[in-house]
Amino acid sequence: MTWAVTGQQISVKSAISLRRNLILVTDLKHSVGLSCYPDASQISGLTALDLHQTGFSQTKSQTLITLSQMVQENRLPLDLWMINTLPIDEIH
Repeated sequence: MTWAVTGQQISVKSAISLRRNLILVTDLKHSVGLSCYPDASQISGLTALDLHQTGFSQTKSQTLITLSQMVQENRLPLDLWMINTLPIDEIH
């Protein structure tokens, strides 16, 4: 979800830079010290200003926070959608 928002209408190089900045601003570390990609709970704890200061536009900053909050509140149940996928024949 975050990659789709981050990479919209910018170069791959810029998107990768923003992704790296998102990882750095959350400062989420694995027990061995590796930086980890944040999930919805970590992103929803940020402010639009936090994201904007790392290079995200105001619109992308607010979109990421809003979507992350929706996931946290189960109004956007991404995990459930991954589990309950329908076979392609049932979708048609």
